[in-house]
Amino acid sequence: MPETANPTFSGPYDHEFDPPEMLNEDLLDSYAPLASPWTRLGAFIVNYLLFGLAMVPGIAILVVGEGARSDAIAAVGGLVLLASVVGFLLYQAVLLSREGQSLGKRLFELRIVDARDDSNPGFGRVIGARFILMQALALIPFVGLIDALMIFTEEHKTLHDRLASTVVVTEKGLFADERSF
Repeated sequence: MPETANPTFSGPYDHEFDPPEMLNEDLLDSYAPLASPWTRLGAFIVNYLLFGLAMVPGIAILVVGEGARSDAIAAVGGLVLLASVVGFLLYQAVLLSREGQSLGKRLFELRIVDARDDSNPGFGRVIGARFILMQALALIPFVGLIDALMIFTEEHKTLHDRLASTVVVTEKGLFADERSF
């Protein structure tokens, strides 16, 4: 039985738009430039430092409560710690879903955008695919390390970028009028 092949199929993109490497140069100029791996790494480190700072008040109260052997003070410390962690994560989630930026990305002038048209990918893709799905996959040994190292590939796309069809771009000069903290 002879195989029937699609004569117009020329690669992994079997739909109406061309892959990015086949777009004409004038069209590519309208897209924001990809963020460098080092800038992405810097934003990641800043996010984790800020997360740690958000936990300091709760941890300090917990330590004082333990030192004073006071269950009430320790309980307050635990509540402050929980509230600061939840508050920080919610604030980051709102920023990411509305603006495509975490606090670290804002500092480094980076933005998460749809890989096809530079639009905002929204809550489902930024939080669902990039964060929650990736956290589940990170339970598999070495997946988190592989994901992190993928920023050094030619496209600077991590596994979570690929899962969500997003890219991280530098926004310097592109969205300057829209910025607000």
